[in-house]
Amino acid sequence: MTPSRAMSDVQLCAPSCTLDACLAGERATVRQLQCAKADAMRLRTLGVYEGAKVGIVDRRNGVLLDVCGSRLALDATMAREIVVDPNAA
Repeated sequence: MTPSRAMSDVQLCAPSCTLDACLAGERATVRQLQCAKADAMRLRTLGVYEGAKVGIVDRRNGVLLDVCGSRLALDATMAREIVVDPNAA
């Protein structure tokens, strides 16, 4: 990803965006889960709930999150269904 592309992605992401628009190294606060009810329940059980602080660790294959000190891998489809507010690192 080029620096100009990265800058445009960050600008598109502010103030709210889907998790798949965040870059590796960013932190975000979960705002809304727009996935199926069963998926939302499972995510909440794993620590991804409204108000949770998550870190984006890696974006190579889907999104790898840091959630409460644990790592959680999500595919790109699921990441597009989670709305977040990016935070300063």
